[in-house]
Amino acid sequence: MGGYIALALASDPDFNIKQAIVSGCPGAGENVTLGLGVSRILSLDYAHKISRELFHDPSRLDTEMIESTFREIANRQCFMMGLSILRSLQKIDVREFIDKVAVDTHLIWGAHDRVTPIQPWCDMAAASPFLHLHSIADAGHCPMIETPDAFNDVLERVLYTGPAPHSSDLPREARPTY
Repeated sequence: MGGYIALALASDPDFNIKQAIVSGCPGAGENVTLGLGVSRILSLDYAHKISRELFHDPSRLDTEMIESTFREIANRQCFMMGLSILRSLQKIDVREFIDKVAVDTHLIWGAHDRVTPIQPWCDMAAASPFLHLHSIADAGHCPMIETPDAFNDVLERVLYTGPAPHSSDLPREARPTY
């Protein structure tokens, strides 16, 4: 949902933003369900199934991470709200406004994203001077969790590209190191 909001803001000239960073955003024609529309039964086995859809290499997730996430969303009301959000996301089509994006917008995608596949985003980035696609080779839908070092490397490059404050104006801990 956050990626969609970032794209909406980047396409609206009334918002004064310099750039946007998006990862795993729905709305490029893919059907975002994770199979959740099929089963309304939330179980630990089902949580493991979802993790296999979200991650290119599910072995990067330890069982405790999956179980703690499961405990957080095991509440039926929370689960049903999540299903409702997924259904809403299925109705979004960013292609209706993506051509209005007029600020540098960096798309950081896992090359093996099965939830929001990369190919439609490659096509949109190729057609726009403002969309910059960064593919992380060894990641699925959650590159910031699955490959945090690779994701943060891209993020740091993006944040320090273009007109940036002079490093002497930044606090020492925020200065880029090359």
